[in-house]
Amino acid sequence: MFANIMYFEVAEEELASFLEANEQAWPKLFRQSGNYYGTTIVHMMDNIYVAIDTWESKQAVLDFVSDNKAEFLALDEKYSFSKEVCLGALNEEHYTGQTVEEIVDAALSDN
Repeated sequence: MFANIMYFEVAEEELASFLEANEQAWPKLFRQSGNYYGTTIVHMMDNIYVAIDTWESKQAVLDFVSDNKAEFLALDEKYSFSKEVCLGALNEEHYTGQTVEEIVDAALSDN
């Protein structure tokens, strides 16, 4: 099993958008894969959240992103979750382990 763990500091005015993205939009896309097990959002304290995406393996994520580039990038742009665009829903974004960006970069560079 592979878990992508992301730590977010979410601006209060953008909390609804953050939760929509992480509880609905991303999981809806990921459920197209039989190798996706689920997403868990943990409210740690104040405006600190942890999102945990669980997959069968890292390779399953790479394959899924590679096969669904357009949809993946459209959601990434809509919710501005890349490190370079932290001004929307996120005040600050910290990652532990393998990041979504690293997974996307690896998947996109393989093709």
